[in-house]
Amino acid sequence: MKLLSRLFGATAETPPMASPGEQSAAPVNDEHQRIEAIGQLPDGELLRALAGVALTKDQQERPSPLEERAAQARFAQLVDSGAVNLAGFSVEALAELAVQGSTSRLRQLAAEAVQDP
Repeated sequence: MKLLSRLFGATAETPPMASPGEQSAAPVNDEHQRIEAIGQLPDGELLRALAGVALTKDQQERPSPLEERAAQARFAQLVDSGAVNLAGFSVEALAELAVQGSTSRLRQLAAEAVQDP
C-alpha cells in the first residue's frame, strides 16, 4: 500500500473517481433543478410566495431555505431591473423587505418606498 493511500484511507475496494463525462450522466438533485427554475421565474404570486414576500392561501408547504434564498435573490434582481414596482406593496411588506431583504439594494429601495402618512 502506498503512503498517500494509507494516509487518506483509500483501499483497493475504493471505486475510481468518475470521469467528467460520467459525472454529467449522474442524476441531478431535484432541489438544484428547482433553484435553477426559480432563477428564471417572472414576478408573480409564485415567486413572491417562495421569497416570503407574500403568502398565498393555497401554499401547501414552506420552501427549503435554499429555495427561499434563490427566490429572494430573483425578486431582488427584478426590483433592481425595474420589473417590480414596490409602490404597490403594503407598509408591512415594505418594512419586512427593508429589514430582511436579500440585498442591500433591495433593502434600500424598500425603505425609500415607505411613505409616512
